Amino acid sequence: MYLLIVTGMSGAGKSTALNALEELGYYCVDNLPSPMLPAFVDMCHKADVPIERAAVAIDSRESLLSAKPEDALDVLRGLSCRYEILFLDARDEVLMERYNETRRRHPLGEGGDAASGVRLERAFLGNMLAHADYVVDTSDVAARNFPKLMRKILPEIGSPHMSLVICSFGYKRGVPVDADIVLDMRFAENPYYVPELRKLSGLDQPVIVTAPSCETLTVNGTPLDGEVFTYFLDRAATALPEGSQEEQIDYAVQLCIHYVAVNSTFTGEGMSLSPAEKKETDEEVNTQWQLYGPYYTALGVSRQTFAKLRRSERYTEKLRQLEKTAHKERPEDFASVRVYENKTGPAEP
Repeated sequence: MYLLIVTGMSGAGKSTALNALEELGYYCVDNLPSPMLPAFVDMCHKADVPIERAAVAIDSRESLLSAKPEDALDVLRGLSCRYEILFLDARDEVLMERYNETRRRHPLGEGGDAASGVRLERAFLGNMLAHADYVVDTSDVAARNFPKLMRKILPEIGSPHMSLVICSFGYKRGVPVDADIVLDMRFAENPYYVPELRKLSGLDQPVIVTAPSCETLTVNGTPLDGEVFTYFLDRAATALPEGSQEEQIDYAVQLCIHYVAVNSTFTGEGMSLSPAEKKETDEEVNTQWQLYGPYYTALGVSRQTFAKLRRSERYTEKLRQLEKTAHKERPEDFASVRVYENKTGPAEP
């Protein structure tokens, strides 16, 4: 037997969800006190026609029976069947609006007040939310769409395989509230604003070939190999071990910008490494690759890219030397070089 526990905020649609589940063949019970769950499961096992799928709604009204939120979880852990928890949620303003529209009294509110009820209910159900297998925000879900929503969730329920749902959206209509990961693609060129592509869809080859490749990126108009960004992202993680992922990525981007600026300035000044400097750099690369080669290979950074990055560091050193010797006499010629002062990379792994 499989048991689905439907819980969540009052007004988030638990009863509506149960109606949808009933249409899908579930045996449903609304507002069953959690201490009665073992007896309910036993009844399902002993039924003339054993019940294979059941759904039970449990909510904050248990607090009116002097129950604690941990009590329901303890009961669930002791059940003799497989169970999962579906938590239905909605934004606070949406929950209060729904209560005001129906003129219902909130079961936990002070004098039936929705605002205080929502606040107390969130505190009571916090532990249940933390243990939920599925969390669904119904703020923008109409009642008529609940059966469709349940079908979207249920193929994954009870299955050992994970379902991946990919949804495209427009920012002017808001970010999907139930999304676990949101990818911002606004950096890419919009085919709609390319006249010859406007009437095509993303399934048409001309649009596909214009999509940005994940293997390269562009910095100030200069294509940059993905291995270079991987290298700098690793350096950023080393430099900012306690920084957030966003901070590390921002720092890696700054290192990429610096890398491109150094190379373009070095080339623009007509500079080059002497044979002795090239030999010294190659020997340094060989030594460091023997030490760190396996590490960078596991990251996906090749020896060729590693050598290219080391040469760029040598370019930086020469540009600094050039600035020290010449900027006092001709500062206007070397203004672009000054941006490299006090820019140091993180330590080796």
